[in-house]
Amino acid sequence: MKYEIMEQRLNSVLERDKCSDPQRICEILKGELSPIISNYIDPLDIMVRFRKMGEKLTFDIEIETNRLKPFGYLPKF
Repeated sequence: MKYEIMEQRLNSVLERDKCSDPQRICEILKGELSPIISNYIDPLDIMVRFRKMGEKLTFDIEIETNRLKPFGYLPKF
């Protein structure tokens, strides 16, 4: 019984820590996504926003660019 209470408390603390600094989470996501995005477009600016909707967390990613990188093409079969 005591173990279950401690586990619930630990989960509560971890969940609270995740949501305590949404700006930091957005910056980390931006840093992680930047190299992947750069493979496809030349980003001028990448914006990551955070919102909490009830119990759900929503991240909005906005990318500003002037052009897409060329991919070539696949032949038709």
